[in-house]
Amino acid sequence: MENQKNSKLKALLGWVDARFPLTKMYNEHVGQYYAPKNFNFWYFFGSLALLVLVIQIVSGIFLTMNFKPDGTTNAQNLPVAFAAVEYIMRDVSGGWIIRYMHSTGASFFFIVVYLHMFRGLIYGSYKKPRELVWVFGSLIFLALMAEAFMGYLLPWGQMSFWGAQVIINLFGAIPVIGPDLSTWIRGDFNVSDATLNRFFALHVIAVPLVLIGLVVAHLIALHEVGSNNPDGVEIKKLKDENGIPLDGIPFHPYYTVKDILGVVVFLI
Repeated sequence: MENQKNSKLKALLGWVDARFPLTKMYNEHVGQYYAPKNFNFWYFFGSLALLVLVIQIVSGIFLTMNFKPDGTTNAQNLPVAFAAVEYIMRDVSGGWIIRYMHSTGASFFFIVVYLHMFRGLIYGSYKKPRELVWVFGSLIFLALMAEAFMGYLLPWGQMSFWGAQVIINLFGAIPVIGPDLSTWIRGDFNVSDATLNRFFALHVIAVPLVLIGLVVAHLIALHEVGSNNPDGVEIKKLKDENGIPLDGIPFHPYYTVKDILGVVVFLI
């Protein structure tokens, strides 16, 4: 019975592989991707950043189901967007924990990204041949700042409103194009309902798509040139007769188990 089930799974996998390179992609990026043997504590933070990104996307989807990006006031003379956040916190089942997961997750996102960037700086991840890995990582950081700034406005409280007002006015200090750039970012001459809707669309759709694309490019570039390590040894330069790096070990199961341990500790 067990053999019959395994043969059916193999047949299904073979059918998929004939039409989509699933096994090939798994082998290239996980199963047969060789990483240096001497990864240390600092190498946890890349996988943790990816985990927090997934948490932010999932929690954001659930928040979007009950949020209304409307700056006008309701019958209780409260802004509709602000009232929607209160509704999520008080009336939606589990809404409070999803909202705190999303807002606290944003802070943790920057913590793990800063630590990940610090590791890149101290171990020279910006040097040849990893220049593009560093460039994509820097663009991810810029996209994260834009994402966080736009999300900060959405609760439409006093801190959100005046925070957006101050940051957008900073763009107005840029010579020649500053005033027009500020107006374009706001979508109006002042921070208004138009700004809230614009920031909502960018925060929920546009910037996340850019962010996901940059993360994929970052990982592809990393796996093409290989990870660096504390000793600075390029493992791809010294291989055996089968093309396997002598100073490397398969990413799975060695580093998948290590990353899972880091994830468990992080979540606790």
